[in-house]
Amino acid sequence: MLLSLRRRARLFTAGRAAAITLYAVLVLFPFIWLLSTAFKKQIDILLARFVFTPTLDTIRELLFDPGSMFIPYFVNSVVITLTTTAIIVAVTLLSAYALTTVRNLPSALSAILLGWCMLFNLLPVVTFVGSWFNIFRQLGLYDTRIAIIIASVTAWLPMALWLGVTFAREIPKELLDAACVDGCSHWQRFRFVFVPLIKSGMTASTILVLLFVWNDFPIALILSSEQARTLPVYITAFSQNEQIRYAEMSSSSLLVSIPVLLLLVVGQRFIVKGLLSGAVKS
Repeated sequence: MLLSLRRRARLFTAGRAAAITLYAVLVLFPFIWLLSTAFKKQIDILLARFVFTPTLDTIRELLFDPGSMFIPYFVNSVVITLTTTAIIVAVTLLSAYALTTVRNLPSALSAILLGWCMLFNLLPVVTFVGSWFNIFRQLGLYDTRIAIIIASVTAWLPMALWLGVTFAREIPKELLDAACVDGCSHWQRFRFVFVPLIKSGMTASTILVLLFVWNDFPIALILSSEQARTLPVYITAFSQNEQIRYAEMSSSSLLVSIPVLLLLVVGQRFIVKGLLSGAVKS
C-alpha cells in the first residue's frame, strides 16, 4: 500500500513536471522562433533552413543605416510612452486620493466615475479612433506626438483609475485620520501618507500602462503618417505587396521586445505584490 502511494506520488509529480514543461515550450516557442529568425538572412528564411549561419547584418542595418527609421520611431515610442504614463499616474494618484479621502465630495461621484471607467474598458479602443482622427485633423494635430499622447491617455486612464481607486480603498482610514488629527494639510496627507501606502499598487499600474502604451497599435496607426509613427506601426511596414521582409520584421520585433522584457523582469514582483495585496504596506 505504501509503495503504491509513493508510486502514485511520483507519477503525479512527473505528470505535473511534464505538463509545466509542455506549457513552457508552447509559450516560449513563438519567441524562440522570432529570436532565430532575427539572426537569419532573408534567403535562409525563405528556404526554411533550420541550420544556418547567424548574422547581425539585419540588426546592424536597422540601427545604423542612414536610411533606417528605426531610431527616430524608437524615440517617438519612448517619448509617447513615458509622457502618457506620467500623465496617467499623476491624474490617477490625485483622483484616487480625492475620491477616497475627501469627505465633502458627493457620495455618488465615485460610483458614477468607476462605472464610466468600467463601461469604457468594455469597449474596444478602435471604436473611438475614427472620431479622434477627424478631431485631430481639424485641429491640425494629425501625425503629431501630442495627438497620440492625448488619445493614449484617454484610452488607458480609465483602467489605471479603476485600479488606483481599488488600491486606495484598501488603505486603512485610521492612518489618514491620524494625520488629519496631527494637523496635516491635504497636500501633506497626500505626499507623506497616501503616496507611500499606495506605492506598490501604483507601481503595478504604472508597469501595466507602460506595456499597453508601448505595444499600442491602432491609435498610432490611424493617428500617424510619417513623423509620429511608433515602432509597432513601423514593423508592419515590412509587410509589402511585393514581398514580406521577414528578416527586418523579426529583427525589429526582437529589438522592440527587449525593453518590455527588461521591464517585466525588473517589475514582476511589483506587479504581483500590487495586484494581490491591494497596495497595503506590510
